[in-house]
Amino acid sequence: MIMEYKVKEVYPSEFGTLKKEWNQLEKGEDMTYYQSYHWYESIMKFMPEKKGRYGSVFLCIYGGGKLLLICPLWIIFKTTNLVNKPGVYLLGRRGWSDYLNVVYDDCPPEVFKMFFDYVTDKWKISNFCLEQLKEQTRFYQYVSSSYTLHKDIVTTCVSLLIPENNEAYKKLLSKNSRQNIRTARNRLTKDVLNIRYSLDDTPDLEICKRMRAKRVVKKNKAKTVVDWLRQKKGKIKARMEIDFPAYLPFYADKDSHFMTAYINDELAAFFNYAFDVNHSEILLMAVGTNEKFVRYSPGVLLIYEYITSQIESKKIKTLDFTRGNEPYKYHLGGSNHLIHSLEFSL
Repeated sequence: MIMEYKVKEVYPSEFGTLKKEWNQLEKGEDMTYYQSYHWYESIMKFMPEKKGRYGSVFLCIYGGGKLLLICPLWIIFKTTNLVNKPGVYLLGRRGWSDYLNVVYDDCPPEVFKMFFDYVTDKWKISNFCLEQLKEQTRFYQYVSSSYTLHKDIVTTCVSLLIPENNEAYKKLLSKNSRQNIRTARNRLTKDVLNIRYSLDDTPDLEICKRMRAKRVVKKNKAKTVVDWLRQKKGKIKARMEIDFPAYLPFYADKDSHFMTAYINDELAAFFNYAFDVNHSEILLMAVGTNEKFVRYSPGVLLIYEYITSQIESKKIKTLDFTRGNEPYKYHLGGSNHLIHSLEFSL
């Protein structure tokens, strides 16, 4: 028997009608916290909208009497500048959503195809820019094998499967990593400083905001003339692009958490993180380190403390450091996985 499918467009004003069914789909094995109903509810207000030109829509496909697929889309319907050509994007881009995807659990490939067919037929848009798709997901595998890609930008992410016990974790760490942790602790002892950890804290958000800002400035500082020219070119292009409001996840997502390290009762490092209860996973989002305490590696010591606590509690299976290949992630035992940003036309 051939299954009949139905497509429905749901706009932001009707978003709440999807909650019950969305909460079921977000449990799918390909999903992350960034595909949860709660996360989209938290960030939707930061997605730019201009009637008739660009905006958000949730394309829903039903089959067999149930919702099979939700496609959270941000679409440019009409050209606004040379750099803003009509195209289909995933909602959540240009923000803190490290992983983007459509939302599904048990979804056959023909439903993915129906999504693309509907968009090209309804809105006469042929350009797709699907960013930050996890390589192992069924949706990425379908797209990459079904369409001719104009562009495939690969980004490294890092995550850690929580080891079974402390002995297994010690074996996972390199000799150099273990030495770095000992060195940081010895420096604290030598300088008569006390470090205190809180694994679910409520720090002063304004202090976190300032620490985060200093980290971003330092990280983005041009190291060569080529870097400077690239940044200059990027800023010129950005002025012509549709503006996405800047925000911080710990202001937007009231359910996010903090782990913190204090040295002599002064905030030395923090990690703002999301807890994905459906997949027993935490995802690190905003990070900050007090420059005053950098030589003591408070962030590394904090994460090490968190990992060892989770080995004992067995509450989480995965610690996802998300995008970026900063050395500290590997020092703590992380390994690579990849995301892809794809561009293609139909």
